[in-house]
Amino acid sequence: MFFTEPQNQKESLENRDQREIDIHLAAAVLMFKVVRADGSTDRMELAHMVNILRSQFSLSTDEIENLILTAQRAVDSNVELEKLTQQLCTHLGARERNQLLNDFWLIATADDSIKQGERTLIDKIARNLELEADDITRARYRAEQKLELNIA
Repeated sequence: MFFTEPQNQKESLENRDQREIDIHLAAAVLMFKVVRADGSTDRMELAHMVNILRSQFSLSTDEIENLILTAQRAVDSNVELEKLTQQLCTHLGARERNQLLNDFWLIATADDSIKQGERTLIDKIARNLELEADDITRARYRAEQKLELNIA
């Protein structure tokens, strides 16, 4: 005899799976925006993005490649920052949003510098993610400290 899930449980699993895909995509698009914030696509920043997607979301290489291609198309089509951050605010708690903020800074510092465009974009994303001012300041400070330690 085969086990079949009740219909409402199956729908619930499908909704959860779609929500996770939407969260992954929104995060990846924001990460790709950070990668491109200085006007180019830096290989080190992109490599950090791949590592973050793998570790934070437990995605396979194929899933990451597809996600990055989709994120790139979304950035190229000027998807609205507000829609992405609103989606993340709806489905993630403050702790998860804070982790994303730290991830954005890790990506921005991967090339051993923080350009003004990156700083401006990350600050805007952080405000849209409804994070506390202290959390935003701490995340930026940690990123700047990381750079100083790499340079020294």
